[in-house]
Amino acid sequence: MRFSEKLLKFTRITSGLLLIFLLSVPALVGGFALISVPDGSTLQMKTELLRHSPFSDFFIPGVVLFSVNGILAMIAGVLCISGKWIYPRLTVFMGFFVVMWISIQLFFIHEFIIFQPLYLALGAVLIVLGLLMDRMKNKVSAAGKREIQSAPRPVS
Repeated sequence: MRFSEKLLKFTRITSGLLLIFLLSVPALVGGFALISVPDGSTLQMKTELLRHSPFSDFFIPGVVLFSVNGILAMIAGVLCISGKWIYPRLTVFMGFFVVMWISIQLFFIHEFIIFQPLYLALGAVLIVLGLLMDRMKNKVSAAGKREIQSAPRPVS
């Protein structure tokens, strides 16, 4: 295995672990808590946070948090680790979604929450990693094709 293939594998697995442990698991827990108790009390959140938003409670934000940031990020993380063909694009998509999620939160909530800059940074890191993986994957694939084409052919 060449260095570029090792680097791609390391980046792919790192991205998958980031998606699962820093994005998916907290989103599943938080989303479930918001769906179960939409007034936000289990997470020590008050519905007053939503006064500038179209929501009267945390149920719909909880559903989105649970399904997209939770379930979809888990699927994307597993696909990254397993190396399925779509993993770079899913990583970029999840990064963009996290950035949009936090941006919308900032727009509606009007209050600073300590996790917001951390998740903005995570979204940016996922976007960069996804783009790098896509580029590395294409280079590794092209290098492998060149090797196959330049390999000596058996004499019949």
